[in-house]
Amino acid sequence: MTTAAPIRNPGLRVFAAFLSDFRSLFGLTSKGLLLAPFASILIQTGPPWPGSSTTLALTGLTELAVLLTVFETSRRTPSMRAIRIFGAGALAALIVYLALHSYLVFSNYAGVPDVRGFAVQGDLRAKFGPLFTEEKALSGAGFVPFRVYAPWSIHLARLSLVVDWLVVTAMTAALFASLAIRLRGSAREKGHKQ
Repeated sequence: MTTAAPIRNPGLRVFAAFLSDFRSLFGLTSKGLLLAPFASILIQTGPPWPGSSTTLALTGLTELAVLLTVFETSRRTPSMRAIRIFGAGALAALIVYLALHSYLVFSNYAGVPDVRGFAVQGDLRAKFGPLFTEEKALSGAGFVPFRVYAPWSIHLARLSLVVDWLVVTAMTAALFASLAIRLRGSAREKGHKQ
């Protein structure tokens, strides 16, 4: 019978201990399940490009990388200042993301979301006025944004949405990981005092 090699890295040891602590992991999971009704809203609010499955994979990989990094670099309990910075960063990134999403994302006839650019092609710009808007131009172009906007602006808008989405994800994961480390540290300190 073989046994697993002990984890020598202290940050990964803390992460492994956190995962092996069934009660706290089950408690966090059950509390996370309370957020399940919001999952569909979260998925719909995610960037429409490069697609929901790719976005979910990128989100999951980002969260895992941030969790491992936070647990790896946490030599001591995170300060409340660090937790506030992560919280403020997550909130600021979320506000920027929602502003970008509300301006850049539109739905076609079938309700499928797509991303518009922010620079209109030169030949269409002269036609815009009170009766001919960007929405009418998109509708007339069959909701194909590349017929209305400069391609570079569409690609930049898509990339901006994805990067900001991943920043929101990373800051939120860092916030929750820091809180978990702080709570485990305070629970451990209470156990040593008794």
